[in-house]
Amino acid sequence: MDINFFLKNKNLTTYYSTLIFTALADTMFLLTITWIGANIGGNYLSFVLGCWTVPRFVFLILGGILVDRVNVFSILRNLLIAKSILIFTYLILSLYFGSLYLLPIFTILSSIVDSFRSPAVPTIIPSFVSKDELAKANKYRSLFIQSFSLIGPVIGGGIISTTSTSVSLLLVGILYLLGSFLFIFIKYKNKERKSIYQKGMLSQIKSGYVIVLSQPVIKIFLPIIFLSNMFMAMANDVALPLFVNNSLKGNALQFGVFSSCFVAGLIVGTLFSEKVLKKMREYRTSLILVVLSDFSFLWIAVINHSYLSLFFIFVSGLLLGPVGPIYITKMQQLISEEHYGKSMALVQYMSKISGPIGIALGGILISLVSPGQVILYSCLGSVIIGIIIYIYSRSIKDVSNNKHDFNSQGINNL
Repeated sequence: MDINFFLKNKNLTTYYSTLIFTALADTMFLLTITWIGANIGGNYLSFVLGCWTVPRFVFLILGGILVDRVNVFSILRNLLIAKSILIFTYLILSLYFGSLYLLPIFTILSSIVDSFRSPAVPTIIPSFVSKDELAKANKYRSLFIQSFSLIGPVIGGGIISTTSTSVSLLLVGILYLLGSFLFIFIKYKNKERKSIYQKGMLSQIKSGYVIVLSQPVIKIFLPIIFLSNMFMAMANDVALPLFVNNSLKGNALQFGVFSSCFVAGLIVGTLFSEKVLKKMREYRTSLILVVLSDFSFLWIAVINHSYLSLFFIFVSGLLLGPVGPIYITKMQQLISEEHYGKSMALVQYMSKISGPIGIALGGILISLVSPGQVILYSCLGSVIIGIIIYIYSRSIKDVSNNKHDFNSQGINNL
């Protein structure tokens, strides 16, 4: 790790510190509300998870618009404070009214807050570093988030098992407050922003699509993000737990090891993202890495062996690790700063909506064939589509070094 990179940029280092608190808090928060719902009942848990997922589909794109119209540092700080207040309010009210009716309301409100926070997070990096340092900055951002997201469930589970879900949520609220407090030490210039009321909401949503799709290379990524996530949701979220249980005769601990191996691969792969960006044409590299990652994952079903499966799932994560930082860097290079929020929100929306679709399709497919076959078919589908998109991408001119001037396209009022 380049210590000088952190020492010379105190604003960026402080921002990374906020990521430590929020990454821990995010994973502990989701684990805790899931555990509360599970203790009430399976159907209730499904309802609570729906309360967490659906608002994000509705408000995520709107959150991207808000990010472009309001100072991003202020909105992140205020949203973290709002999340803390929600948690503390829930803890107080649950003492008198219980969780049965409060938890869904609390989950919906928390999901709405995070819908506005999510597209804001990747837009901060370009404010702190030069274009040449974007790849390195995004690499470390992903490393901090992935590493502490891996630790979060362990800490949350340990707190819940030794104390209670209330203590876990209390700590989550404190972590969000600490994250918001660190924004005080970040020095930034207030930039002039266009009024959020300048145009109608539908017109602003439309402008987000125009901005992203105006770049041919970005247009390539949207289907690969959607389809790859959809197929991997079928393989990883639906089929893998059943495959470990039925085919490998494993238990919950073994499934946890599988999940940890994949995340460990992601972390190691992220370390190489900067080198990949320097040596290869990034958008084609990303497509190749996604294809190879899915191809590695399908071997889990082919070999049907515990230890070798751990190896292939680690390699799958290793190959996928550089893709996130590469893609974020590409977006930051291509998209004008005033449109970061809308662009990131659209990409995240494409990613998030594909997961539930994949889970639904995987649930249908799992009733017809074995878990191993679901893994095999879904990964093969992703590999084939990735190869087709890669072949098409060879005809697209590389514009990675040219930031697009949207004003020249006559959409000055976006």
